[in-house]
Amino acid sequence: MASPSPEAMSDFITALTGTNGITANSLWGVLTNLVPYLVIIIPVALGFYFVRKLIKGTAKAKVRM
Repeated sequence: MASPSPEAMSDFITALTGTNGITANSLWGVLTNLVPYLVIIIPVALGFYFVRKLIKGTAKAKVRM
């Protein structure tokens, strides 16, 4: 297997940061669009987790009685 040449690596970096590649503005633009969904999903997921844990805990307590 041939090792990558410096020209190939610079072409790769140019492709990532060029006009059609990933830029800081495009990355932050996508992340800022995702924030409202994350603000909703994370508390709902935590709520389901704690309710499920609470139900499992009450079921165990009823069995022991």
